[in-house]
Amino acid sequence: TRLNLDTDKETKSTQRTSVPEARPDLYFQVTRPNNTTIDTLNLASGFFKNFQSSRIGTPANPHTITFGGGLGGVLDPNPSAESGSE
Repeated sequence: TRLNLDTDKETKSTQRTSVPEARPDLYFQVTRPNNTTIDTLNLASGFFKNFQSSRIGTPANPHTITFGGGLGGVLDPNPSAESGSE
């Protein structure tokens, strides 16, 4: 509640405005085939602080995250290029 001292009028509303972050932190939540979820925030190669690029890795050298247990994941910046589908 705010009181305008000039008019003695009370305001009881809240106004929210989105503020986009220029360099957000970026991480992934990955669902494995057994339906467990892994959060890459705690993995050294899975957290990108103040991310400012438009991609991670390249088609020739994709960024790979290993989750342990023999399962890994590849972050493909252009997944439709290899499959030929759009």
